Amino acid sequence: MKLIDRVVDQMAGAPHKIHEIVQYHVGEIVTSIKKVPLVTGGAEVLLYSTIMGGIGIFVPFLTKDVSFLSFLLILLLLYIF
Repeated sequence: MKLIDRVVDQMAGAPHKIHEIVQYHVGEIVTSIKKVPLVTGGAEVLLYSTIMGGIGIFVPFLTKDVSFLSFLLILLLLYIF
């Protein structure tokens, strides 16, 4: 058995595997990404910058935020249609 085959076999049996939760298209090439607190002592966010100079953040939702945004979506859909 070749060394590369042994490494592949060991990786396939790894106890901790990554599961994809979500995909998001930024629209540009992301050049850096860091996990930082938005405010001192607050929840951490993902801050990223792009090749064209764009800066953005990914903020995790809390359950309160999700219910508010779901209600806002319903109101917007009623208003538009």
